[in-house]
Amino acid sequence: MQNGIDVLILDHAGPGLVRVLEEMDIRVVTGARGSAREAVLHVARFLKERGA
Repeated sequence: MQNGIDVLILDHAGPGLVRVLEEMDIRVVTGARGSAREAVLHVARFLKERGA
């Protein structure tokens, strides 16, 4: 939170971690793999699918 993070991109995360982060207003996107570029593209698709 001190660094202004509002989205966290992960390969996977348990429900407890997701809940805690979302309570801190940090959006969690799981399923990202590969390079940083591929992970960002994954997030873009994720957000587009959810209308965010």
